[in-house]
Amino acid sequence: MSKNLVTTYTITKDDRLYFVEVIMTSHAQKRHSERKIKLNGYGIAGNIMAMGTKILSRVNHDVCIIDPVNEVTIIVAIDREGKSNTLTASVVTVIDKSDVFVKKHTDVVKIDELF
Repeated sequence: MSKNLVTTYTITKDDRLYFVEVIMTSHAQKRHSERKIKLNGYGIAGNIMAMGTKILSRVNHDVCIIDPVNEVTIIVAIDREGKSNTLTASVVTVIDKSDVFVKKHTDVVKIDELF
């Protein structure tokens, strides 16, 4: 499955620097285009960044980000690549609604509950 880099960023928590790479899989790119998602790649990355260190510093599996404002849901696979402060957030798919069923063992983050 091909992947395209969207952006990289760093965040700090407890004086520790985290490096985050956001990529979109070819499947996510296809769904993004087919479903005419309003959010561009940077908007999607922004939703991942909005999870902040609380979520990003503890997960190492799938996360479902629900954004009711933009009516979009983003499924992200988090991978630490063996390093505790470096992770890759791979956008697996993008769904054009915010009312979704989420499979077992997936963390759910609703963007409006973060603020």
